[in-house]
Amino acid sequence: MTDFLRTDDVTGADRFETWRRWVSATYVPLECARVSREPFRGQIASWALGDLRVSRVAATPHLASRTRRMIALREDGLYKVGLLTRGSCRLIQDGREALLRPGDLAIYDCRRPYTMSFPEPHDMSILMFPCDRLPLPRAAVDRVLATRVPGSDGTSSLVAPFLLQLVAHLEKEDGSVTHRLAGNVLDLLATMFGERTAVAPDDPAAVRRALLLEVRAWIDAHLGDPALDPAMIAAASHVSVRYLHSLFHAEGTTVASWVRERRLERCRRDLEDPALAGRCVHAVARSWGFDDPAHFSKVFKAAYGEPPSEHRRQACAVRQ
Repeated sequence: MTDFLRTDDVTGADRFETWRRWVSATYVPLECARVSREPFRGQIASWALGDLRVSRVAATPHLASRTRRMIALREDGLYKVGLLTRGSCRLIQDGREALLRPGDLAIYDCRRPYTMSFPEPHDMSILMFPCDRLPLPRAAVDRVLATRVPGSDGTSSLVAPFLLQLVAHLEKEDGSVTHRLAGNVLDLLATMFGERTAVAPDDPAAVRRALLLEVRAWIDAHLGDPALDPAMIAAASHVSVRYLHSLFHAEGTTVASWVRERRLERCRRDLEDPALAGRCVHAVARSWGFDDPAHFSKVFKAAYGEPPSEHRRQACAVRQ
C-alpha cells in the first residue's frame, strides 16, 4: 500500500505546516523551515516493507533538521540512506558536511542531530531501516556518516540502480520482488560502506550475496564478448573459478547457464524492438555473443518455443 501525500491537495496557508507534520510522521520527528518566499510544494510517496521504509520525496527549497529536542520526543535507532536524483542537498552531521548532487548517496544516523538543506527543487529516494539491519560495526558506520558517496564509484554504482529499481517496483505495486530487492540493497550498502572503511560486513551470507550481485552486473556489461567464460569472469571479480562456480551453484544454476539466459533475454528484447526490425537475426545474435547461428537458433527455440525469426514475426504481428 502506497502512502502518497501531496501539498497541492492542501490549502495554501496550511501547506508548509502540513508538510512538516507529514515529514515527521513518515520518518522521524523533524523541524522544518522555509528558505524561500515562493509558494511551497512537495510530495512524498512511501512504502513499509516490514521494518524498512522506502520513500521518494520531491519538494521545493526548504530546511529539515533533526534537533536534540526532536530526538527527545522520539529516539529512533534508525539509519537513513538518501539517493539524490535531482537538485542539490547539503547534509551536516557530526561536524561533517556533504554537498550532494544527482547520483550521490549518503548515510545519516537518526539517533544524532543532523541538518539537510535543499536550496533548490529536488527529488530524493530514501531507505530508512533499523541500525542493526546493516551488518557493519557501529564504529565503521560512524566513519562514513554524512560523507558523499558518488553513485559511479565501485559498489555504489550498483546501489543506486537497485534502490531506484526498488522504488519503481513499489510504484507499480509489484510485490513479487520488492522484499528481495530491499534485501539486495542492504547487502550492497554493507559492502559499499565496508569498502570505504576497510571493514568487512560481519554477515558472511550478506558478503556472498553482494559479491554475486556485483558479478552478475559485470556479466551483464560484457555479454557481447564471445570470449566471456568463467575464467574471464572470475579474474575480473578477483575470485577463483571454483569459488565463482560455488556462488552460482548456491543459487541453483551455473555460470554458463546464467550467461546464456542473459544473452537470450537481450536477443529476445532486440528481436521484439521495432527500431531494430531492419537488423538481421544473426547480427542481433552476434551482438550478444552468439557466434554460431545454428547454435543460437537451437538454444533460442529451446528457451522460447519457436525459432528467433518466427518470434520476431509474431512480435511484429502483435504490434500491428
